[in-house]
Amino acid sequence: MFNHLLLPLTGTDLDRPAIAHARDLALGSGATVELLHVLEAPAGESQAVDAVEWHARRLAAQAYLEHVSALLAGVGLSVTHYLPEGQVAENIVRRAHQGADLLVMPTGAAGGAHFGAVGGRVLWRSFISTLLVRGETTERAGPYETVMVALDGSQRAECVLPVVRFLAERFGAHVILTHVVEEPAVPRPVPAAAEERQLSARLVELNTAAAKQYLTDLAAGLGRGAEARLVAGRRAAPALHDLVRECAPDLVVMSAHGFGGDHTWPFGEVTTNLIDYVPTPLLVIHDLPWQERAARPGDATEATWGG
Repeated sequence: MFNHLLLPLTGTDLDRPAIAHARDLALGSGATVELLHVLEAPAGESQAVDAVEWHARRLAAQAYLEHVSALLAGVGLSVTHYLPEGQVAENIVRRAHQGADLLVMPTGAAGGAHFGAVGGRVLWRSFISTLLVRGETTERAGPYETVMVALDGSQRAECVLPVVRFLAERFGAHVILTHVVEEPAVPRPVPAAAEERQLSARLVELNTAAAKQYLTDLAAGLGRGAEARLVAGRRAAPALHDLVRECAPDLVVMSAHGFGGDHTWPFGEVTTNLIDYVPTPLLVIHDLPWQERAARPGDATEATWGG
């Protein structure tokens, strides 16, 4: 499924759960793991960095990389590690564009500025499928016992299905396929008329019937371990958050874009919301290789980053 995992390490406690996720996925797919830790001078330095202090930091970072490499190699994985100097986000994106097909990102708790400037720049620049691993406080009982999959009925969203099938077959995961039937919006200050309410209810009814059959067919194709969960709501994102709380999955899987997604942007609206706020590890799959997406004029280039 995956061939080359890139795991940027922070040197903090956030790394521990991310290392465990990378280990499990690499063992399941036979992927190589590339560890990356970037030495970056503190922002706002008015003077040159002390050479002795910098050397000590490099030695400590090298020892940490070698320690994590040994842990992963000890379970039979092929591991490489790199310790570049410079800007963190640019180095991560550059390495990701040199062959990685999955980026495993340690992050803080969901909500607010949990990514910081570095994590945000990496996500919005890489266009690489990414597993966001929250700073969990407890160890998982096992790898991916329950996987929740968000689908909107589009072909773009179905790009996650090979990954979901891999998780179900390799880890025996119980798969929950979810879909939110959104109520049609009437964006105006006066209440909807009776005829409009009837039309809205009829549209929800038709969409619900179609979505139920759609999820049932997909679940059947994934085997006995899959179930379909269909809900209705005014907006997809809040309904998906409710489903996450209800189902308590070990992993949420969704596509970077869905039915209305514009691939010149990194993520669609619903995916962006879950990236920001869902507390569960989140695997976001891009349906296009990063080289094939339509670049926006403001995008930074490899030349800009010095690569």
